[in-house]
Amino acid sequence: GWPCHCERVNRFGAEEASEMALCDKEECDYKKFWPGVQVCGKDNLRQQTAIWQAMLMSAGLPNSKQVLVFGFISADGQKMSKTLGNVVNPYDIVEKYGTDAVRYCLLKEIKPFSDSDYSEDKFKNLYNADLANGLGNLVARVSNLLEKNDIEIDIKPGSDNILKERFEAEMDGYRFDLALEVLWAKIRESDEFLSEKKPWKMEDKSEIKNVLEPIAQNILNISIYLESFMPETASKIAKQFSEKKVKKEEPLFMRLS
Repeated sequence: GWPCHCERVNRFGAEEASEMALCDKEECDYKKFWPGVQVCGKDNLRQQTAIWQAMLMSAGLPNSKQVLVFGFISADGQKMSKTLGNVVNPYDIVEKYGTDAVRYCLLKEIKPFSDSDYSEDKFKNLYNADLANGLGNLVARVSNLLEKNDIEIDIKPGSDNILKERFEAEMDGYRFDLALEVLWAKIRESDEFLSEKKPWKMEDKSEIKNVLEPIAQNILNISIYLESFMPETASKIAKQFSEKKVKKEEPLFMRLS
């Protein structure tokens, strides 16, 4: 069909396009975003996948590209309800632990397409294991050793194609928990390599660099894909490890008691 006004301006110029029949902004937005992907809870499955699709077809409109049906979140093994008083306010958790930590823990612990359970104890355990002792500890150890030994590194983001393929495969399937597991598997691999080589016991600077530089490269690569989940943390890591001489910064995550 005839292109919308936005496209006509680009093709013919504003003056000529203004003399043509104009479409309104809603039509431009509609063509830009629909058909799209719908998101709903499992209690809305019938309405979204059957009734709504039939309504679209009866109106001569394209069906949804895909419908993502998510499960329920329970609290300490019970359905959340005002009567029980076990409703979890996400704003309270964010105020207490920070946005990035909450985003990580919910997307890692809560399964996309099945019911999942939340508790503050589970949250704290995951926070300590994956954020404080995992990512945060690795970044602190490597940056400290690089600065202490005055080592200059030469790394660039996006150098790990295997990591990219594995991460994107899970993201394309909306398996956010598994996408994060891909990144944390690389973190654990880097931790194990560091513990095995023990660069803090080495004296030769070139040997220390040979150990630390590939781990620094892993950290920088991880920060790219982590941005979708933890933008503030990813930005800090990317900035820190984009320097030739990495300096130790404040801890990303303090261990919870």
